[in-house]
Amino acid sequence: MRQVAHMRLVPIIAYNSLPEEDVVNESLAAGMDAYCSKSDGPTMLLAILGRVAPVSLGL
Repeated sequence: MRQVAHMRLVPIIAYNSLPEEDVVNESLAAGMDAYCSKSDGPTMLLAILGRVAPVSLGL
């Protein structure tokens, strides 16, 4: 996705059920902008969206 010019600014959030530190680190090292564990719930996901994509959410 990062190789397509008009998609380079689109935030990528890893949303996974595995909250282990090594999984988080691997996701971020692979180029994800953020990581959210499914166990964190919707409040955390909304907070992450507000951080990585504040304009598109209008926050």
